[in-house]
Amino acid sequence: MKTLPQIVKVVWEDAAHDTLGWGESLEKATEFQIPLVTSIGFLIADNERGLKICQSVTDDAIAQSLVIPRKMIQSVEVLHGSQRKMQRR
Repeated sequence: MKTLPQIVKVVWEDAAHDTLGWGESLEKATEFQIPLVTSIGFLIADNERGLKICQSVTDDAIAQSLVIPRKMIQSVEVLHGSQRKMQRR
């Protein structure tokens, strides 16, 4: 039986495409928003460069992982505070 990683909520700023084709004037193009994203997942790694979370875990694999650079992270909240054992049914 393996131990499950903590579950965390990460709020972070993301890069985004802001236009689709032609149409904006130079004046209008100076206005933009930086997307604020909220992601929830199992905390796989956390170091000075960033963190890695994933959507799903098994005894020997992870799926749908996401690496977020430290400079983009606004906050990290632990949703399930302690590591716990995976239970088989």
